[in-house]
Amino acid sequence: MGINNRETILLDTNCFIYYFEDNHNYADKLEKIFIEIQDGRNEAFMSIVSFMEILVKPKKDNNVFLENRYKLILSNYPNLSIIDVDYKIADIASRLRANYNIKTP
Repeated sequence: MGINNRETILLDTNCFIYYFEDNHNYADKLEKIFIEIQDGRNEAFMSIVSFMEILVKPKKDNNVFLENRYKLILSNYPNLSIIDVDYKIADIASRLRANYNIKTP
């Protein structure tokens, strides 16, 4: 599983959690995607909401080392941008929720 070169990718929270926790069902596939992003073959985005969700477990467990590690990786990962949620994005998200019964985290 790979993604065509020069694709723009939006990664959800689970992609990062499964990769970080080495989930046996997804880690190998996700590793290929993250390498493609790191190497500049694809550009990726994540929501600030995903950033927040990823930090919940380390904070809950008082695992400052892991919390800081995730922050460092996510804020410095090559070709990965973190998108803030603004009015326009919230409006689009509400339309997607309405049309597809998607839950907000």
